[in-house]
Amino acid sequence: MIPLAKESKKTGTLTADEWFELAYEKEKPEEKLRCYEKALELDPYHIDAWFEIAGVYLELCKFDKAIEAYEKTTELDPEHYEAWLNEGNIFAAFGVPRQAIGYYEEALEINPKMAPLWVNMGSALMDLDEVEEALKCFDKALELDPEIGGAWISKANALYLLDRDGEALVYYNKGL
Repeated sequence: MIPLAKESKKTGTLTADEWFELAYEKEKPEEKLRCYEKALELDPYHIDAWFEIAGVYLELCKFDKAIEAYEKTTELDPEHYEAWLNEGNIFAAFGVPRQAIGYYEEALEINPKMAPLWVNMGSALMDLDEVEEALKCFDKALELDPEIGGAWISKANALYLLDRDGEALVYYNKGL
C-alpha cells in the first residue's frame, strides 16, 4: 500500500484539487497515478488530472491508457492543444504518421504559433514521403523560432531528399 496523504483537518477528506496537488509531491509514478485517480474519482471532469494522468501512463509505458486519458482531456476541453500534440506524438513514435498528423492538425488549429508542433508535423510528413509539405512545416517552425532544436537539420534533410544538395549543406551547417 502506498501512503498518500494525511486527511484534511477541515473535512476529514481531501478534495479533488488537493489530491491533484498532492501528486506533484510524489516521486514514483505509481504514487502520482494513485493521487490522480483519487482526484478523478471525486471529480471526473478534472481536465488537468486527465492530462497529467496521461503523462504518468506514458512514463509507465501504458500507451493505450495514455491515449484514452488524452482523448478524455480533449473531450472535456477541445482547445487543449498539448493533449492533441502529445497524442500525435504517441502515434508518431509508433510509426503511424498519418494518424499523428490528424492530431497535430487539431493542435495547430488551436495554437499555430507553436514552433515544435510544426517540426513534429514536418517529421510526420517526411515519414510519409511528403517532403515538399514537410519543408513548409520546417520553414514555418524556423520563422516562429529560429533557435528551435532540430528544425535546421530537418530542413536540411528535406532539401537533400529534394536533390537540393547545396541548400541542404547550408542548413546542415546552421544546425550544427
